[in-house]
Amino acid sequence: MTHILTRCAKYDNNKEFIMLPKIELPKYELTIPSNSKKIKYTPFTLKHEKLLLIAKEAGDVKSIILAIEQIIDLCVDGVKFDDLSFFDLEYIFMNIRSKSVSNEITFKIKDDKTDEYIEIIFNIDDVKVHTEETHTKIFKLSDTNYTIEMKYPTINMYTEYYENGDNPEIRLNMLKKCIYALYDKDDRYIFSEFSENDINEFFDSLTSDHINQIEDFFKTMPRIRYEHSFKRSDQSEGKFVIEGLKSFFI
Repeated sequence: MTHILTRCAKYDNNKEFIMLPKIELPKYELTIPSNSKKIKYTPFTLKHEKLLLIAKEAGDVKSIILAIEQIIDLCVDGVKFDDLSFFDLEYIFMNIRSKSVSNEITFKIKDDKTDEYIEIIFNIDDVKVHTEETHTKIFKLSDTNYTIEMKYPTINMYTEYYENGDNPEIRLNMLKKCIYALYDKDDRYIFSEFSENDINEFFDSLTSDHINQIEDFFKTMPRIRYEHSFKRSDQSEGKFVIEGLKSFFI
């Protein structure tokens, strides 16, 4: 990792004083998974890392997401959070962390089969956005002539959901907000063009099967994921899978 030093000079009564140099951080480029747009980013600094340490000590999802939003806002050129899905946030942060701290993470896991602790070392660059083969944003509502198109939840939606995940109203509210459009053979209905009352009436007309179809969209949605094979003390093989930002927040 290369850092460029630039000196800053201060003048007082035409006399130059040498000041400490400022470090110009290198820039990297990556592609956002959900929309294939390219962005440029820099590593985070020690000052920024303190935000992560405070969030880690707090331990709750809201603090973690808020800290990561702040880091991405500081490190990424012209980022627009409304354009990012939650798995975009996960992926961008993992890339920034790789260039800022280390591309390797070491920790211990407890094997469910033997109860022994296994040391895991993995490369962040091997962490990919995983999408289930059955995942689709567009699907036909069963026993109807309508096709529905979904959009990925924003970061704010996920934060609210994680805070109130056991609340059915919050869960259903997120399902509503993630419906982008409805189609039949003649028309296309963009949900953002309709009132909240209209959307609620439509949603109330759905059956349990329709809700299950919509929930399948979330269950199979892309997420960062890493699989690691290891050997136990008895030489048998096991596999450790981690996915989702909180799991990687180490």
